[in-house]
Amino acid sequence: MEDNIIYVDGLEYFFGDVKAVDNISFTVRKGENFSFLGPNGAGKSTLINFLTTLLPMEKGSVNIAGHDLKTEPEKVRESIGIVFQELTLDRNMTVREILEYHGKLYSMPKTARQARVDELLDLVELEGKRDTLTRHLSGGIKRRLEIARGLMTQPKVLFMDEPILGLDLQTRIRI
Repeated sequence: MEDNIIYVDGLEYFFGDVKAVDNISFTVRKGENFSFLGPNGAGKSTLINFLTTLLPMEKGSVNIAGHDLKTEPEKVRESIGIVFQELTLDRNMTVREILEYHGKLYSMPKTARQARVDELLDLVELEGKRDTLTRHLSGGIKRRLEIARGLMTQPKVLFMDEPILGLDLQTRIRI
């Protein structure tokens, strides 16, 4: 299990009487890209919500970045980044403010936070939008900002739910 950044065994989750996640087991090794594929309604987003501590543990065992999901959810949250399927940006904040705020939430020191903001704006090619309010951004640019925010804290694991939704072909290839 040492080489695995994610370990899932016998995971089940119910919404009332509906079994949304049915006895799933898998591992993801450090450095590996891993994708869930399946039709709409197959439980992919539910599984991501579960693995990111947004839904409570019901049955099974999960270890992410060396932390037990059931007993150490705070440690799991400190180890992960998330890019949600739906946009979750504050419309009244600038691109820079979104990233700064996220860094503050995770207690990043100011100088490290500012350096990381610059690095990420360069990575997602948003340097010229740094002081633009998010309400004035196109959907694709908002998605790039969401990805940058997910990477802000240099997570050990990055969960992305429909990450290329709204991105142009060139950005999809680069991301």
